[in-house]
This record gives sequence, structure tokens and C-alpha cells, in this order.
Amino acid sequence: LKQGKLLTRSGTIRVIGYSFNTTAALGDIPASYTYNTTKIDISNMNNDFMTYDSGDIANVNSLNYNLPVTFKQKLCKLTISISVTGFTSNTISGCTGVYVKQGGNSTSWVIGSSAVAANTNNTASFNPNTNLTTTIRMVPFASARTITVHFDKLTVGNIISNNADNIDITSNQSVQLKEGMSYTMKIQFKRSPGINVPAG
Repeated sequence: LKQGKLLTRSGTIRVIGYSFNTTAALGDIPASYTYNTTKIDISNMNNDFMTYDSGDIANVNSLNYNLPVTFKQKLCKLTISISVTGFTSNTISGCTGVYVKQGGNSTSWVIGSSAVAANTNNTASFNPNTNLTTTIRMVPFASARTITVHFDKLTVGNIISNNADNIDITSNQSVQLKEGMSYTMKIQFKRSPGINVPAG
């Protein structure tokens, strides 16, 4: 295979490709590939992961055969957007351990598989302290599910300190995430009006 040209002997072949959308080295190439068995490590979920599958190609006997190659995204993007209203200082700070619970993480892709298998590991932690919008990549699940964002520590506004420890915020609807698509989950912290009770 060179510059999209393909020449085979009689028989059927299949061309599989993958890309991490980065100029970094792909890592060690397996000594041999077995369709639907060999695993390729996904070392960095911060990058796109894309695959190509030619399907069965039979009896190519001319160098004039063109092999079109189009890669397809296997991950989706989820943007966590946080807003704060009603506080003296509409800020958040002190955030630690922020991640999507059971977030469709993954460590590998099986060559030939039509999709990356999602597991229920938490996503990598992200920090919304300085930028209230954070985009992460996830492996889509096979069915609709709710999305839960976990905060180990969270301070909202300048008059509340460590008001939320180990808090989970879950979407009120189940969502079917799709490969190559982008989604936004909005989280709003809004201060409720207080009631002053006279003393005595």
C-alpha cells in the first residue's frame, strides 16, 4: 500500500488503520495483528482517536485501483459549563477531584471492532477553577445514560467556604452519546434568597 495504491494477489484482504490525531509516536507496533483480537492502547484520552476500515477487498490486480481512506471519530466531546449567580462574588474556587463518574473511559481498542468499548471508569480529573468551561473526551456508551459530575471539594462565591465536599451533580435526563459528536452539560449554582428571622 503506497499513496492510496493497492495491489494484491487473488483473494480477499482488509485494511485497518488508526490515528491518535497527534504527531507523537504511536508506540510499539504489535509483532502481529489478529483481526478482532489484537488490542491497541489508547494512552491519552485528551486526544481524538480515529479508525479506518476498508471492508473486504477482493482480487485487486491493477495498480490503477484507488483505495479511498476516511478516518472516523470513535470518541465524543463533553463540555462541562459552570455558572454562578446571586453571590457577592460569582466565582468558584478550591475545586479538586472534579471528574465524570463512570465516565466512559477506556484503555484500548480491538483492531477491527466498529467501536471502542466503554468501561465505567471515571474520567481523568479536570480543573474548572480558572476557566468555567472544560471539554473532555469520552467513549460513547451503547445506550442512553445520565451524566454525573463529581466534586471532591468546591467553594462557591467568596462568602461560602468548603460548602460542598464529595458532591455529585447528575443530569436530569439520560443522553445517548454518539461518536464524533459534541455535547454540553450546564451546571448552575444559584443562591436562594435568605429569610431574616427577628431575634426574641
